[in-house]
Amino acid sequence: MHPLVIELGALFFYGTGVVFLHEVGHSLFARLGGFRLTSLGIGIGKPLASVRLHGGAVFYLGRWWVGGACHAVPTGPLSKRRMWYHGGGLILQLILGLFLL
Repeated sequence: MHPLVIELGALFFYGTGVVFLHEVGHSLFARLGGFRLTSLGIGIGKPLASVRLHGGAVFYLGRWWVGGACHAVPTGPLSKRRMWYHGGGLILQLILGLFLL
């Protein structure tokens, strides 16, 4: 197999994994930041599949597996705690980086 095909396959596989981890980070830290999770997904475009998670949030797989999204709504007035939701993806990526180091 051509090395370029292997590299592109690895980029697709690991890139999707890092995006998923990033979005899960947002969802895990949403409650700490004063937000209620509404949806979490991988990919863009019309959803190919979706499932309702505990708490009413929806997990979906988009048609094109490029990027992802985590949607949450504030449960009260916004405060400085919102940094937990917005930084949650980076926190999990930092943990992954330290683990791989």
